[in-house]
Amino acid sequence: MNFRYNESGPSFISGSAISDPNHDPFDSRQPFDSESRDSYENQKADWPSRYPGTIYRQGSSEYRLAALTFDDAPDSLFAPVLLEILGHYRVKATFFCQGDCVQKNQGMVERIAKEGHILANHTFHHPDLTTLRPEQIRAEIQSTETEIYRVTGLRTKLFRPPYGALNDESAQVALAMGYKLILWNVDSMDWSGISGPTITARVVANMVPGSIILMHNACTGSVQAGSGMVQSLPYIIEILKEQGYHFVTVPEMLSIPAY
Repeated sequence: MNFRYNESGPSFISGSAISDPNHDPFDSRQPFDSESRDSYENQKADWPSRYPGTIYRQGSSEYRLAALTFDDAPDSLFAPVLLEILGHYRVKATFFCQGDCVQKNQGMVERIAKEGHILANHTFHHPDLTTLRPEQIRAEIQSTETEIYRVTGLRTKLFRPPYGALNDESAQVALAMGYKLILWNVDSMDWSGISGPTITARVVANMVPGSIILMHNACTGSVQAGSGMVQSLPYIIEILKEQGYHFVTVPEMLSIPAY
């Protein structure tokens, strides 16, 4: 699959077939299930208020900034298209990498870093940290940090818990390891297999200045979910730019170090 930008807008080429969402990107008639477990866990507690300056859900509302983030990264099928889209629009993003995905797709991790995007930690096996003992939580985070460092020479400073699931114990373990914890306030639901136009409508409708947008580049995700993500991304970028948003990385938005 490749990305191509024509005068009529972005399109996607798979083999000899061209797939282009021709209908209104705001058409959200396709139904989707109730809120994901991600959002449920993420909204259960006001973590930024409980841990100010160390756990974040979004940036300041003073400026029309937006930060694209991609969880469970990287894969090998959709990541090249994703990076091509970001490069076309000169947008930098933040990739929360899963350790086993880093092992499987080392070249893609190197490319993400080389192209100026931010690498961050998302555990090794994507467990619910609230179900683990402290030593298990540390091992999940440390093994991913070690793997990213082995591939890129970078030691990450940003961490996102799988599913956004936190309790005080897991939060304190990650913070004690020197990480800032990054949640989100806009959930694209792209992982669920909804269409590109529906993803676009969902993101745009929930945007506020300073938003951190949750998307996925899952190395274990479905082709349907990955297709929806890459089909939605150009429209999300174009529409939000038209609305005056400027895309930045999470460290830029929050004025915190990446490494």
